[in-house]
Amino acid sequence: MKKGSKHTTETRAKISAKNKGRKHTAETKAKISEAVRLRWEEPNCRKKMSDRILAAWADPNSGLRKRPSRKGKKRKPFSKEHKAKISAALKGRNLTAETKAKISAALKSRPTPWLDEWRHKPKTVECKKKIANGIRRSMLKTGGFSKGQLRLNNIIKALCVPFEKEHVIGLGNRHILLDVFVPSCNLAIEYDGHTSHRTPEGVIKDRKRDEDVLRVHGIETVRIGRCEVFTDRVVQRLISVLKKRGCKSVISNNPHV
Repeated sequence: MKKGSKHTTETRAKISAKNKGRKHTAETKAKISEAVRLRWEEPNCRKKMSDRILAAWADPNSGLRKRPSRKGKKRKPFSKEHKAKISAALKGRNLTAETKAKISAALKSRPTPWLDEWRHKPKTVECKKKIANGIRRSMLKTGGFSKGQLRLNNIIKALCVPFEKEHVIGLGNRHILLDVFVPSCNLAIEYDGHTSHRTPEGVIKDRKRDEDVLRVHGIETVRIGRCEVFTDRVVQRLISVLKKRGCKSVISNNPHV
């Protein structure tokens, strides 16, 4: 066959029928992979392929059919074997900073009209009950604490420091809750897990609250973020703060110091 010439439709059908059920050897697969790789490395290859696909989509007689819409239909859940394959394929795979930035930008720019509609749509009594039951189940599992707050409590407990959880103090005409209070060194440790703590308004509000607590009760506040609490440096930071405040328990009882 001459280079550049094309098979007729009849010839293609004959070749397909002949090769049906035929399996390639490992050597043939390697040759095909190498040929495809070299093809994709050619200049303007991707652009040519994209232009060809777009032209085929635009032509109603091309025979290229669109995938049927699945709107309103539930997707069939993955089987355990399929989930195991996906996990094995993604295991050890680290995304680059550039890829993470692209994913983050794509998610931020992606419109979510269904979510906005759900947020502003009046909730029925049944819907409110489902939301309340979901929150109740989550609180029963963790004892009312988030995962970050549980980890923070466990770290301070491992440091052999006596502390109080959810300590209530009076501030003017209101009462506020301290996530962790260490009485021996008059220190409060707050876990800022919610996104509202990272907004400019949230930062100003938290700062004002810390100043009021220090002014009225003399309690210094240390804030631990969601990203920091799951790292090893949070332990060193807490040890440093407790030593600075003169907490002897962490110095004498903790084997890691």
